[in-house]
Amino acid sequence: MTQDAPQVTTEMVAAAAKIAGVPLSEEAQKRAVESLNRPDSLLKSFQILREMNLGNDTPLALVFNPVLPGVKLPRGESFIRPSKIKATVPKTDEDLAFLPVLHLAQLLKKRNIKSMDLTKICLERLKKYDPSSNAW
Repeated sequence: MTQDAPQVTTEMVAAAAKIAGVPLSEEAQKRAVESLNRPDSLLKSFQILREMNLGNDTPLALVFNPVLPGVKLPRGESFIRPSKIKATVPKTDEDLAFLPVLHLAQLLKKRNIKSMDLTKICLERLKKYDPSSNAW
């Protein structure tokens, strides 16, 4: 069985790609094999998780709490007072794209701009200025 093999081979990657219907060049297959056989690969991480024998009743790690055990957080009213931002809607989409995030947040909060419009502007800029990133 493949899961019992000591290392992933190009034949395994090619077979998996064929089953998934994903065409991979020989170069891509080689890179996948190198990545999967590294000491710090995801496969090694998955093996470590399997060896823990976690039961189905183990809760998922969905919450990240950066507070170290034993550390007490201050209670009561916060001493942090955010500055009042006076943001106005710029005349052009270009100017809107360069506003600081705090200003954008204020404009969204006051409903001076719509989140959908802001998203469209950002996506259009990604397509225009960085089409190779495939971020859109």
